[in-house]
Amino acid sequence: MRLVSLILASLVWFAPLPALAGDNAGVHEHDELLVRVSLGGGFTAGWAPSSDHALALLGASSLLNISAGFAVVENLVVNVDLFGAVLPAADTRPGDDWSALGDDAELLGAGLGITWYWMPHNILLAASGGWSAWQGNAKSTQGVTSKGGPAINLLAGKEWWTARNWGLGVAANVLLASTGDAVLVEEGVGRLYSLSAGLVVTLTYN
Repeated sequence: MRLVSLILASLVWFAPLPALAGDNAGVHEHDELLVRVSLGGGFTAGWAPSSDHALALLGASSLLNISAGFAVVENLVVNVDLFGAVLPAADTRPGDDWSALGDDAELLGAGLGITWYWMPHNILLAASGGWSAWQGNAKSTQGVTSKGGPAINLLAGKEWWTARNWGLGVAANVLLASTGDAVLVEEGVGRLYSLSAGLVVTLTYN
């Protein structure tokens, strides 16, 4: 999956970063560079008001995020985000009956956001707004595709320091999207509103 590859690449790239100042400078502080990856699971539901049944897509999903940014002040980071939800086996109802998708469904997006840490408890709140679309397999018509549309990605959780500049945590993740001209298994349903929600494990370098 494309987002999984991006997460692994970001870990390899940033893992060897050393502390750039003195022994204690920047240790257990949210300043300067921040890179965060998260992976977890939950569910995704999609509503298509113009179809015969408003609830048109439902299934378990993997939730994936990559964030990179820089602290403008201590504990407040402006970051660029890549986010998405991947449904390996979803049910769809563009018509009268539910049926299983014949391919993965992937909602992928990118945006700009902020991350704020409530210290010393190391509680994080993150929000980003951007653009997303359902990406289909070019060799299959059994998935979900759409044009782009606005998206909001939210994270709220807690992290624990595991090293000088590394934190590991858990967070709730909510992804809201509105995409145009959606197609579910060759059936056009117009605008598709989707909600993805679940729990993710976060790994942060800061």
